[in-house]
Amino acid sequence: REDSITTAVDYVEMFLRASVRRLVGPNNVSDRFLDQVSIIVQGSLVLLAELGVIASADLNNLAQDVDSPTDILVDVTLKVLYPCSRIRVTLVV
Repeated sequence: REDSITTAVDYVEMFLRASVRRLVGPNNVSDRFLDQVSIIVQGSLVLLAELGVIASADLNNLAQDVDSPTDILVDVTLKVLYPCSRIRVTLVV
């Protein structure tokens, strides 16, 4: 069970990084840029939930790193799907 949950979380992480990768480099950090990143991250999370990779997700915070102003910090909470490992059927006669 843990393996499939870890796989889903890893997939979300790789998907989010790929979604925002093209923004790294040519853009300056500004409020408009942070809004753009937020829209991309939220859209990606909705898509991943619709595809059944995760149950749901919330973007908790997205902000410029105070200690490293060229970095953006993204805080996401995931609700994962649990795999079915057993179905127990009880028959009453």
